[in-house]
Amino acid sequence: MDAVVTAPGGRAANRLAKKRQKQHLTAVIAALGALTLTAAVMVTASFTTAAQTDEANVNLSSVAVPNFGVGVVDRDGVVAAATEDSPLPLRFEHGSELIPGGTATATLTVFNNSERLANSTDLHIAPIGDGSVTIDGQTRPNITQFLRFTIKDAAGTVLLRAAPIAQAGIVLPELAPRGDEELEPGDTFEGGADESVTTLTIEIQYANYPETADYVTGRSAIGISLHSTSAAP
Repeated sequence: MDAVVTAPGGRAANRLAKKRQKQHLTAVIAALGALTLTAAVMVTASFTTAAQTDEANVNLSSVAVPNFGVGVVDRDGVVAAATEDSPLPLRFEHGSELIPGGTATATLTVFNNSERLANSTDLHIAPIGDGSVTIDGQTRPNITQFLRFTIKDAAGTVLLRAAPIAQAGIVLPELAPRGDEELEPGDTFEGGADESVTTLTIEIQYANYPETADYVTGRSAIGISLHSTSAAP
């Protein structure tokens, strides 16, 4: 999808307005250890260690506690593996052609990967670094400040509406225990118990302000992180 970006003033602005431009969006899920929780992640995320059910893959007083975590499914129906060093790409429809006033959309399937524990999951969208992207040694204009984020659940209920990136975070409805063995990265996703999985629609709008005319080759690098805590079954 091509677009005309209008900038006020002069022949140079008119030439710019006539020039067909494409904006590019790089989006990834920066897992930050959240797909399989560890004690270190729990510390950085300010999780409590007062209750044994708040521990994942950790033995307390030599007593094994249930594993819990949150998983995501890619577009091929496969349980995704993602780490901080190797994030999972989140593919936005028309994301490579995002223009001022335009919208790119992606779906994200999130599931509880614990057999016996319900979980509460926070979802946050944040820039990777300062959000800038460097290509062939050249840093492109950073359009992150112009992005607005809307998140809807599978029923179309708006959970977050047109929020700037500094406010782009939600708490997902509690996910029920999976009721089956946990899945490993690379497994074909098989749904568990009712209400143990949810599908989100994430919309990114590139706000159309006059100053965006100065960002015609702009890009943005954003990350979506999921942090899960256990809840009593």
